[in-house]
Parts: sequence; structure tokens; C-alpha cells
Amino acid sequence: MVSKYKCRFHPDRVGVLYCEKCEYGYCEECVAKGVTCNDPELYCKHRTHCIIWENCRELLKKSRAGDG
Repeated sequence: MVSKYKCRFHPDRVGVLYCEKCEYGYCEECVAKGVTCNDPELYCKHRTHCIIWENCRELLKKSRAGDG
């Protein structure tokens, strides 16, 4: 299991953001690039206070509107 204090994509860096659902950490560079939720369509009990979810919320709305 990856430490929540390490970045998922850069294990040599400290994670500044953490996904409670997937148990992944993300470094400042990943956050600046706009890291998004891995499973935005699936239920997550942590969503109400998730910064990662907020990053992808508008993208999900646009994709849903395009499907209709």
C-alpha cells in the first residue's frame, strides 16, 4: 500500500492532497496540473469535502450535458 504522504505519480515527493476513497496522495505538481477524481460516477462518502472532486465537477457536468 502506498503511503498517503507520498505522491501517487511521484513516489519521491510528499503528497499535499489525499484521496480518502482510493487512498492516493498527490504532490503539488499533480495538484497544479488539475488532478481529477478516478471514479467520478461512482459513490464516494468523502465527496462532500473532497477537493479532488471539485476539480473535476465541471468537467463531469459538461460531459453529461453532451451525452443528453
